[in-house]
Amino acid sequence: MVGCCYQLFLTMSSSVEEEYRRTQEERRDHVKNLKLEYEFGCFEERRPESCQFLGEYRESIEQKFKEAYELFRNNCETFKYPKSCWKEAQYLLAGGHGIKTDVNKAIQKLDLACNDAKEPMKQSCRLLARVYYYGDENRPAESEKAEHFMKRACELEDWEGCWCLSVMYMSQDQKFLGKRHKIKDPQKEKKAKYRGSLPVDMQKALHYGILACDNNVVESCFNVQRMYYLGDGIPRDLDKAKEYMDKGVQLLKIAKSQESVQPFVGISNQ
Repeated sequence: MVGCCYQLFLTMSSSVEEEYRRTQEERRDHVKNLKLEYEFGCFEERRPESCQFLGEYRESIEQKFKEAYELFRNNCETFKYPKSCWKEAQYLLAGGHGIKTDVNKAIQKLDLACNDAKEPMKQSCRLLARVYYYGDENRPAESEKAEHFMKRACELEDWEGCWCLSVMYMSQDQKFLGKRHKIKDPQKEKKAKYRGSLPVDMQKALHYGILACDNNVVESCFNVQRMYYLGDGIPRDLDKAKEYMDKGVQLLKIAKSQESVQPFVGISNQ
């Protein structure tokens, strides 16, 4: 009886392993077919969306960053395809992989993507605003342009853009920035002196902060909670403070529960 059970276990294990191998092989074939499909669409049919997908394939699957950059660059220059302009700009800002950093050129590409008539890239507007807001040794911050493009991002329903805009209207105290944006590195701290500034306007800060929180930007909920709790530039309201604290805590719980889930990510989700 024990021998039969053990044999059954071996048979089941073998079946599971075979199913796993077959699934993995199907996925590999699917990915290869995607590459062929993207190459044909880009080079033969000259479809900009296919060139974008091919660039993402080069970047995320093959890790050929310079080739990916060239695809994004050509797609932006040839077709003014917003997502490719946005991707090209990110490479130009970061540099590396044989690509020279060029902030001015990146600004041009981000502007194209942000202001596209058909498919404006809201993320591009936010990134462009940040580039204008944070200057450097050779380029002063341009706060009014930063405000304009962050408003544009928020209008396009980039909720993190609304949160960033809210922070821009607050004081520059880092307590409003959230853990993801706090400056800890001394080198980054040094660069902070090139940061732009807007006149403090807590009513606008509250307006955009609530807009971001209502669309699930957790950091913004805690900012709004603090404003109401302290009466920071607005009438103090402890009930509102509790409401936004509870909202932020709930969003954190949801985020933590989702972190434990690791879904299969295909090229189409990049």
